[in-house]
Amino acid sequence: MILPNRNRLWMIIGTTISYCIIYNILSQLEPSTEVSGILSSFCGPLTTLIFAPKMGRKKKSVHAFFINYSLAIIFVIITSILLSFGLSLIYDIIKDSFNSVFLNTVYDANFSFVYSILYQFCHTFGLGEFVKELRAISPFAPTSISFYATSIAINFAVIPAIFAAIFICQPKKRRVLYGIFLIISFIGSTSNQAVSYLLLSLLWLYPSLFAHYLLICLLLYFLGQYVDFKVLILPQSFYEPNLRLEAINLIDSKFIMFCAFSFLITIVSATILIIQDKKYTKQTGNIKRVKAITISVVEDSQDADYTITAVNIIKLLGGFNNIITVMHKNNSLNASVIDAKNVKIDELISLGYLKEKIDTNKHLITLSIKTHAAEITRKISAFAERVYIDIDTEYRDMPHYRMENNLADHKPQK
Repeated sequence: MILPNRNRLWMIIGTTISYCIIYNILSQLEPSTEVSGILSSFCGPLTTLIFAPKMGRKKKSVHAFFINYSLAIIFVIITSILLSFGLSLIYDIIKDSFNSVFLNTVYDANFSFVYSILYQFCHTFGLGEFVKELRAISPFAPTSISFYATSIAINFAVIPAIFAAIFICQPKKRRVLYGIFLIISFIGSTSNQAVSYLLLSLLWLYPSLFAHYLLICLLLYFLGQYVDFKVLILPQSFYEPNLRLEAINLIDSKFIMFCAFSFLITIVSATILIIQDKKYTKQTGNIKRVKAITISVVEDSQDADYTITAVNIIKLLGGFNNIITVMHKNNSLNASVIDAKNVKIDELISLGYLKEKIDTNKHLITLSIKTHAAEITRKISAFAERVYIDIDTEYRDMPHYRMENNLADHKPQK
């Protein structure tokens, strides 16, 4: 799974801003609102993943939060505007190039599956319309009938099979969410826009499964061109924008068997792929993530004070010459010292680390750290390692070695 930035607040804010900008610009450049909506749905989260403000700690500085988020929003707005104009230009170039190649060079029945798999990939982003237009030139040709029948079989069988495999492999807590996807994949198989959104969801949730889906489509289109489908499908009834079931005839034994075959091989192979992917993640601990460019112009004051706080505590405890061990527990820092007289107790009290004076004969001093005790302890340990001092190992008194005990153990028996 491609996991976005862990900052959920930023994902909501950034995706919403980016989606609105891209959708409004594309709506002006492209007449198709369907294409604009699908492209915006893909590019909105993608733009948000490029730049992300630093999350910081639970108690964030308001100043740092405002500055970092403001800069991230500005970057998202600029990127979304540039991406919108770039998408419109790329779409026109792809469409013109595809039409030219299709009509003038390699339009051959043996290569029909190549155009079909390109249709599936473009259809994910709502750009498969021009492939359907080319097929409508000769709708009753064997290659066109194969294309129509196989595409419907993929939408009816392959996509639901993949989401069924995802649903089966999920723990009980997450089955409700993926159960909704499974139901939509069955109900929305006749809707052009629903299929595109399902494929986009698959691309974000399981990119490996999306690649597997394209390979399955390639196999089915290759096999489909050798099947003599006896189905009647008119171009104007083929996802314009929805599949008009009342205007086509799908009652064909070969088509039904082809759908069943597609469903079985897809659900079995997808389930195996998900299980193997889970095993790999469990064994290695590696999860696929998109790493965003972190914007952290102004850091939280607490983040910047760990080093200074650690140095001050070392000095107040009498330096490393007086410190034996330093450990943390909850919001306290336990320091064992050689001589408590070398500890600057009054300053520790004034800074709030000590509530009252302690007995100078004690060797254990407990400092009260309100927040980030673990981080401060790690900083102190890091300074100690630089000067080759071990303050992490707990000190224990060892009994003195007595020579008479050793002689008694080796005394010869009479």
